[in-house]
Amino acid sequence: MSTATEPDVDITDPAAYADGIPHAVFARMRRDEPVARRLYEGRPFWAVTRYADLVTVTRDPRTYSSAKGMTNLPDLSEEQMRARRSIIDTDAPDHVRLRKLGIPAFTTHKVKGYGEVTREITRELLRSAAEQGDVDVVQAISAPLPIRVIVNILGVPAEDTDQLVRWSDELIDPSGVPADAYGNTTPLELLPFSSPASHALFEYGRSMRIERQTHPRDDLVTTLVEARYEGEALSDYDFTNMFHVLVFAGNETTRTAISNGIKAFVDNPDQLDLLYARPDLVDNAVEEIIRHASPVLHMRRTATCDTELAGVPISDGDKVVIFYCSANFDEAEFPDPLRFDITRDIKPPQVSFGAKGPHHCLGAPLARMEIRVLLEEIRMRLEVLRNAHRVFDRIGAHRSITPSKTRRAGPVMKTEFPGPFQSISSVPPAIDTVTGKIDLVLQCRDRHIPIICSMGAGNKLDPTQFEVADIYETSMCPLAKVMRRELKKRGITSLKVVYSKEPPISPLDDEKTGCRAGCVCPPGTQRTCAVRRQVPGSIAFVPSVAGLILAGEVIRAIAGTAEEPDQSE
Repeated sequence: MSTATEPDVDITDPAAYADGIPHAVFARMRRDEPVARRLYEGRPFWAVTRYADLVTVTRDPRTYSSAKGMTNLPDLSEEQMRARRSIIDTDAPDHVRLRKLGIPAFTTHKVKGYGEVTREITRELLRSAAEQGDVDVVQAISAPLPIRVIVNILGVPAEDTDQLVRWSDELIDPSGVPADAYGNTTPLELLPFSSPASHALFEYGRSMRIERQTHPRDDLVTTLVEARYEGEALSDYDFTNMFHVLVFAGNETTRTAISNGIKAFVDNPDQLDLLYARPDLVDNAVEEIIRHASPVLHMRRTATCDTELAGVPISDGDKVVIFYCSANFDEAEFPDPLRFDITRDIKPPQVSFGAKGPHHCLGAPLARMEIRVLLEEIRMRLEVLRNAHRVFDRIGAHRSITPSKTRRAGPVMKTEFPGPFQSISSVPPAIDTVTGKIDLVLQCRDRHIPIICSMGAGNKLDPTQFEVADIYETSMCPLAKVMRRELKKRGITSLKVVYSKEPPISPLDDEKTGCRAGCVCPPGTQRTCAVRRQVPGSIAFVPSVAGLILAGEVIRAIAGTAEEPDQSE
């Protein structure tokens, strides 16, 4: 048994995590006493802080039980354990049965199907955040995204969504909620998180189960209702507990990962620049966020027999607490572990989801997908992070330590974010296709980036006739005519352009050199370019003048001497 001095920070106290993970304390424990005797509410437990030891405990459920004493840090009575037990707090064979019944809801195919709605919700939240200026990222993005995704894929009716969100928030922070709220008559000590919102979720889940038994739909609740393992379905008790876990765990842990992930990018703008330049790093970034955030700080196990861990004797019945937030920063596994690095080798893997043990998180594919979609979308809307002056309202990660305690306020951050779009004053595209121009105009509008477009320079000979004007004030230019029509359809009321009033001339098409005689279309082409439409001609000094005018307008915009049209809808 270690005789090391008790650290000055209580690793079971939520206050110890108000400013982030106490890395110095855990580093000292990993070095001096990786399996350390500590106290919680006056009772001893073993704190496991090294990566290798955590993996050992996680993958040996026969020696380290999730059911004996459950996974809570506080000790519970037998009555409390019976009332609160879920898939998280079971061992084989019950855990195998529940897991097999839950797996159909999180197959690769199912999670892929959830991607579209996740992207729609993400885009809506980012669009709204971009319009706010100063952005409280927790309130604007990381809090609403996971819960809106989970209630959507569960199949919760739109009119009930706000209520489910409220209950989920009250699970995370039950303070101020009357004990008899939502018709609750169950003693709070028998409810998860001592929250009446648990009672409300149980009853709501039960009603959804009954309804889906007779009226199945294409949603996660129906998948769970119809799931069978060895001919057996989820019981009413098991279903309501799993519904409760999905609403809470599918919300709280993912919001914590997203909040801390965004903060990590804001603190390390070079990493966001790298993500922008290399979209192939998105999956790496997801894993690094989950490692760096460690949204579940710890889980408890209970020894089922006398054993030994890292040379420390463990007795039958001892409480063993594995600290993911320490193992994910183990120097023996992760070089320079405190550094947020999206190029980091994902082997060894982060252990936040359960280190591939029997309790590896069922919802891990969903959480990864949500974070991945957010990163993909945020690459295109970096002004959200540039304006993230208030990144955190509250961290919330320590909910996994003492759920009965009120969440403390986390750090409030005020910073300017130098992302890749920070220095862009105007976009001057010279794209030849209408679809390309339209798409870029829409993208710039959504990002509030001024744009000036070049119209047609083909079939023109007089560079002195170029003008700068609004698209709706142009004439003579065939390309501008098409652009006006298409922009009007999309609600774009103004767009600065460079165009020419010179009437386009028709290229010569003689018998020797013309396209009709010397067509470059592949042999056998039925409708050649000459038949479909006339190919525009170009002369070197005309498009180049248009480009110089574009450049001049950009410089004027940077200098503040040019007025930019309003491209709002």
